[in-house]
Amino acid sequence: MVAQFFLNWLQCISSVCISALTKQISDAFETPQYEVNLAVSCSAAVFLPAFIASTLLFNRFESLTVLRIAAAIMICGAWIRSVAQINDNFWWVVVGQAVIASSGPMVTSSISIIANNWFSDKERALATSIMSLSNPFGSFMSFVI
Repeated sequence: MVAQFFLNWLQCISSVCISALTKQISDAFETPQYEVNLAVSCSAAVFLPAFIASTLLFNRFESLTVLRIAAAIMICGAWIRSVAQINDNFWWVVVGQAVIASSGPMVTSSISIIANNWFSDKERALATSIMSLSNPFGSFMSFVI
């Protein structure tokens, strides 16, 4: 569990690498660059409390229930971010991104739990690798789309 924590933390910190694009994003949305930086770095800020909450949830509920909770949180965050289009206020994007980021540890922590429950010892490393790579691949595809 400790190794999974550090892996998840590194993934959150690596999301800050998008900060090279903040100038272009702030120009596109006509918003100050510090707001874009805040939206990008909020996942690192909410990671630790969200990881603690996800650990407590996994100890109390089944994996499927926790993943459903994470999906509901992501949907709520997406709705909050969409309010920015209506109000023309980028702060809704920051708040929505923080809500979505709070569900990240629930999804990434489930990787090792699912691999332990569903796969044998010989298949576990491959399954964990494939599931771990699906998160950055999905993020890449969302930027492409």
